[in-house]
Amino acid sequence: MHRKLLELKNKRDLLIKDAESAIEAGNGDAYDKAMKDVNDLNGEIERINKLLDEKDRFAGASSKAPQMTALEDDGEAEDHSRAKQLKDLIGSKSYKTQFFKALSEGISPKRFNAQYPDLYKAMTLSGGDPVGSDGGFLVPPDFETRVIELAKEMVDLSAYVHVESVTSPIGWRNVETSAARTRMNAVGEGSKIPLGDTPKFKRIDFSCKTYADRIAVSGELMENADGLMEYLAAWFAKKYVATKNALILEKLSALEFKAIEGADDAEKVKAIKAVFNKSLRTAVSKKAIVLTNQNGYDELDNLNDLNGRPYLKPDISGDFDRIKGRQVVYGDNDIIEDISEGDVTYAPMYIGDLASFVSLFVRNGMRMDVTNVGGEAWENGGYEIRVMCSMDCQQVDETAVVKRGMTYAA
Repeated sequence: MHRKLLELKNKRDLLIKDAESAIEAGNGDAYDKAMKDVNDLNGEIERINKLLDEKDRFAGASSKAPQMTALEDDGEAEDHSRAKQLKDLIGSKSYKTQFFKALSEGISPKRFNAQYPDLYKAMTLSGGDPVGSDGGFLVPPDFETRVIELAKEMVDLSAYVHVESVTSPIGWRNVETSAARTRMNAVGEGSKIPLGDTPKFKRIDFSCKTYADRIAVSGELMENADGLMEYLAAWFAKKYVATKNALILEKLSALEFKAIEGADDAEKVKAIKAVFNKSLRTAVSKKAIVLTNQNGYDELDNLNDLNGRPYLKPDISGDFDRIKGRQVVYGDNDIIEDISEGDVTYAPMYIGDLASFVSLFVRNGMRMDVTNVGGEAWENGGYEIRVMCSMDCQQVDETAVVKRGMTYAA
């Protein structure tokens, strides 16, 4: 059923593109036909959604329901098989050889080329036409691994949230919203055991959008596969991290703001401790971090008790600091921006468990293609490479993080 829903949504997306093309071409009849088909599909999609919602109403009573469960449909085994085939294929030596040869020769994924069968087979396994042709060739895992390695050297907020790899661009997850907190009933021998509390779930929908950028590359570099991979990975890693950070910060910024106030250092620290002790649930507080920027970190770093001892304590690893035992994470001011309320500017402090707050859905496989005729490639006598990825960020538990801020000395 979920597979059917996904197919209908993909078909609707194609029809909407047809309608847009018809408008641009001034073809009213083609537009009307495309939109009629879109409306028909909308009805089918709505009926399936209602059926799935009704089917899922009492799913919480199942003892198998995990806290965050993947879609369970008739095609799940087939999806796992396809994912394994894809992983084995793009990890092969022949795939890597074909990939960089196709890249250096400017081969387009839109037209089949018999010299590169592995590349087109991978596109089919990952979604097929039109997904593959629009998205470019899937990159070898060496490239993706190198991007992830380089990302570790940056402030990557996805390291603190729940990240889930998905194979479909559209889907949903069941998330438990309330764990049972009531005690079990005492029963005598032979007595009937009453039914306990049923966990409550909410549906989290995701729709991965495609994010892309392009870069000019010289012909000499195109002939050096290893050098090209390192060059592109260093460039793309920054873009990749910046995109993930922006999606996560968008959810954090939308939270309700409250200032941390205090006449002296002790009162400010007391207000921060109150967030851990009272504003967050106990389970969340134990896993909480403090996320801030350079201004906020500097302010925390200069908070001292009456004996002149800093409230910020270095972790035993030496890699970061803690306040009340919680890790302090900070990024550049241009990444995590200050908060303005009226005429007052505050250093941001997002306090809580980011992994419970949002989920980042990342569609498997970065994609890449190349041209020597588009953009400025023809003019400069070189190539342009386009790299793409797909992801979505959705809020899961809005109570897991609070948005605070502290004034600071300029």
